[in-house]
Amino acid sequence: MASNDNSNPSGGAGDSVTHLLHAIGAANDLILLLDARGRITYANDHAVTAYGYPREELVNLSIHDLDPDFPADTWDQHWASLKRCGTLAVNVRHHSRDGRIFPVELKDTWAEFDGEEYSIIIARDLSHRSDSDERGQLMKFSIDRIDESVFWIGPDARVIYANDAACRNLGFASDELIGISVADLDPNFPAEIWPLHWEELKERQRLHFETHHKRRDGSVYPVEVTANFIQIGSREFNCAFVRDITERKITEGQLRRMATHDALTDLPNRALLSDRIERALAFAARYDTRLAVLFLNIDRMQQVNVDHGHATGDQVIAAVAKRLQTPLRSIDTVAHWGSDTFVVLIPDLVEPEYAGDVAQRLLDALHLPLVIDDVEFSLTASIGIAIHSQDGNDPETLFKNADIAMYRAKEFGGDTMQYFSVDLDPSTADHIARLLELRKAIRDDQLSIHYQPIVGAQNNRLMGIEALVRWDHPTRGLLLPTAFLDTAEESGLIIELGRHVLMAACAQLRDWRDAGLQVPPLTINLSQRQLRDPELIHTVQHALEQHDLQPGDLIFDLPPSLLASDGGLLLSTVQELIGLGSGFAFDDIGHSPTHLHVLQQLSRGTVKLDSRLIASLGDEADTLALVDALTRAAHRLGTQVLAEGVESTALLEQVRTLGCDLFTGYVTARPMPAAELVDWISRHADPAATEEPAQG
Repeated sequence: MASNDNSNPSGGAGDSVTHLLHAIGAANDLILLLDARGRITYANDHAVTAYGYPREELVNLSIHDLDPDFPADTWDQHWASLKRCGTLAVNVRHHSRDGRIFPVELKDTWAEFDGEEYSIIIARDLSHRSDSDERGQLMKFSIDRIDESVFWIGPDARVIYANDAACRNLGFASDELIGISVADLDPNFPAEIWPLHWEELKERQRLHFETHHKRRDGSVYPVEVTANFIQIGSREFNCAFVRDITERKITEGQLRRMATHDALTDLPNRALLSDRIERALAFAARYDTRLAVLFLNIDRMQQVNVDHGHATGDQVIAAVAKRLQTPLRSIDTVAHWGSDTFVVLIPDLVEPEYAGDVAQRLLDALHLPLVIDDVEFSLTASIGIAIHSQDGNDPETLFKNADIAMYRAKEFGGDTMQYFSVDLDPSTADHIARLLELRKAIRDDQLSIHYQPIVGAQNNRLMGIEALVRWDHPTRGLLLPTAFLDTAEESGLIIELGRHVLMAACAQLRDWRDAGLQVPPLTINLSQRQLRDPELIHTVQHALEQHDLQPGDLIFDLPPSLLASDGGLLLSTVQELIGLGSGFAFDDIGHSPTHLHVLQQLSRGTVKLDSRLIASLGDEADTLALVDALTRAAHRLGTQVLAEGVESTALLEQVRTLGCDLFTGYVTARPMPAAELVDWISRHADPAATEEPAQG
């Protein structure tokens, strides 16, 4: 070794390294010694000459300064691979100090001396090879740089050549792969079927299939293989291109799971539940067994959403999903039916009573305190049970009857279970069926809001808008409230329906305001049962805050029963609404007994004369006198009077003469969808003259 050769690498690795470098320093190849960070600590004379750097400058560079295709941020990955494989052989490009790019054939070997780790690089400058050699090297360089693994395999099923990607993907050094059998790499490929595979490849010339490959560490991953038969002279080869499809398989698995599982709870969805119950019914028919379907609905879940928001509500649903799995057998299925409802399928049922035992365990699981974001929730549920075959022989019937039984449990106050009974009174069964249908309508967004203008009787100006719910029934068409509100009120479903109407109407008012439309306050109907809801005030406040509205933007239409007596609790709830700043109106006055002195306990509002009373104005003198008396009494109490159901110009003139302040009716406009109301306002109302009715 020349005396000016840097024979001792920086870092003082000791005599072992020195002796090694003396032994290889005079070689005709380019010799570099790298430390564990990729820094050059030694270069022989041939390397100094080839790279054109002064020795003291070269030994202060890193390998990344010489290799333009070797990013520094990949060093750690390369170093780990080098340590694992021991030796790596690649063809790369290096450049000299003057910018000249030249191809090199490089062998990189990991070594340890005196406790220090090194990379010994032996590189051969390929610049002076023949054109054919250069083309071969360029081809090898290209193949080594692609991400796909490339194998050349002989008729004996052994690897003749493997590119760098194959070495990286499998964790083998290049010389370790040479001679290895396909059966050693592919656990799905027994050696005895190779002859058949080879004959099929020769016949078809190209095969495309998926299988698995096994890495050096024993781990297995999915691959996509394209095998090509090639004959060069008398020699036959399989040139196989292999792609790692792990990410694709993960994505495919996720897509398959998305198709069969609920995103929120990761439980089976309706599609998977339907498949499983069909299988369970087939099993039951074959082996003469039974099964049970349980419908479980979380009690008062809507209130959780109102109080804490839907994000927290989703967390509650997800937590419930986990709890419901605990009491079940591995063969049972719990599915998320939607919203706050779950369905449990119990196949191979020995006795119907076992379904009740499971239901009780589910209720007990929900009783345990649930804490989310430092808020403790106490949950209960209503469960309905249908047994095959006594309650149905097909999925649709079993689901329907379990749902009916669940609704019976709710009618008993919730936190209980009920078996379906064929002895249900027909009227009761019809009633529950209507409830189920209405509940589905609310959740499937079949309800819509129509809006009716409230017009000044004396000035013909738009003074208010009343929000009226409609049911877009899938088979019966558009239903008026008289077709379903009594059912909702009796069952308590009016609470959920009322929240839906309130939120939808507030959202529409906000949309109008954002569009620059000057609209007066909205009138929202409240029933007696809604007024008993302890969460009503909070629900109203939440709706106003969510849609950036003021309390004065809402007027609440109250039931006449409130004026039939002192009202008690109902009256105090109204006073709380008035305290917020909202207005109020009393509906259907004149049709039932009325104690107008109740109005004295409230601030100014509106009394709405019943449409039946108004319709008979032209026929009965007593009606005329009654309307006159009611109007005068209301005015003395500081209350406006609204005449409902004004259907003709003659009636309109009468209510004006009697001193009514406001009116609604087809003579001006019938209830209409939101878009039509905007058109109506543009045709009939003077925005500059629009006034608000007197508020409480």
